[in-house]
Amino acid sequence: MNKSKLFIAICSIALLSFGCGNGAKTKESNDSKEIIATADSTVQIIYFHGDRRCPTCISIEKISTDVYNQHFKGEKSVKFFNMNIDRDENRSIAEKFRITGSSLVINVKGKPNDITFEAFKYALDEPDSLGKLIVDIVVKGING
Repeated sequence: MNKSKLFIAICSIALLSFGCGNGAKTKESNDSKEIIATADSTVQIIYFHGDRRCPTCISIEKISTDVYNQHFKGEKSVKFFNMNIDRDENRSIAEKFRITGSSLVINVKGKPNDITFEAFKYALDEPDSLGKLIVDIVVKGING
């Protein structure tokens, strides 16, 4: 049983690295500029993705968007960004966070928490676990 979970985790990481790749190029978007400008004063939920996305990637986007909308949308100290790293204008922010494929990062006042592994682990089979993880990190960031 543990070998099958390890196999699934390895496959997910491989899919993340190769199946949801990027091809980003140059200019900065307004969202990229806002991420940089507000990094030290806010908690940022940043969902990075490319043009091509697998079902797991789509689920991660839905869960993170829903969590933000249900729990933090009115909170001025929390921001949500959906960044397509295949767009030229988002290259600099992808490089800043060392992103090369679909990723979920919670940037707590300038300290990034990359929860991509957990996002891929939970997105399809345990979406509530991913939602709880996001909420816990954001709340801790707001209070801490």
